[in-house]
Formats: sequence, C-alpha cells, structure tokens
Amino acid sequence: MRDFRPSRALGYEFIPNLDLSKSGIKTNSFGMLDKERTKDKPKETYRIICLGDSTTANSEYAAILEELLNKNTKKYSFEVWNCAVKGYSATQYYQALKEKWLRYNPRHGDYWFLSE
Repeated sequence: MRDFRPSRALGYEFIPNLDLSKSGIKTNSFGMLDKERTKDKPKETYRIICLGDSTTANSEYAAILEELLNKNTKKYSFEVWNCAVKGYSATQYYQALKEKWLRYNPRHGDYWFLSE
C-alpha cells in the first residue's frame, strides 16, 4: 500500500503531499484526497468534514457540495473537506474525527459508506 503510512491511532492513513497522478491519487498536506486547505478557518466560514471509506474517498461529492453551497450564499463561505480514507470502518471514522479533524473547528461532520 504505497499510498498509506502506519498510524498508531488509526492503523493507517494517507501519506501527506503524495502525488501518484497516474493512479489518480493525490493528497494535500493534511493527507486528504482534497485540494490544499488551511488550518485556520476564515471568519464567516462554515467548515464541513466528510468522513467515509472508498465510497467517499473516490467520490467528488464533497467538492460538488462545496461548490453548490458557495454558489447559493453571499453571507457565508463553505469548506467541505474530503477526509475519507479507503477501507476505514465506523470506528476509524470516529477516531479520525477525534484525533485529527476536530482541531480544525468543523461546524458539521458527515459520513458516507456503502454496505454490500
């Protein structure tokens, strides 16, 4: 698994700043399959964290939601972060939220998974 590194709390996580463009995998400095983000939340910004497994990680829904939300408002701006990691379970979503993502002051958390 060349796109992951070991994690004491989560078992594994994406490697930050990874660029495996040929396989479609590119992570930002936080290790998310998302565009680059900032630690500090701008004033009047509503930050949403999306957690999940490969259903969310391989999807563009977070980017589409961010675009739609920002298109329809002038008062606030929205950041919808794709923090999903392929293969994660509900326990790992919770642990990732607690250990990594809550420090960035999200206003909302969302998770998606596909059960077969």
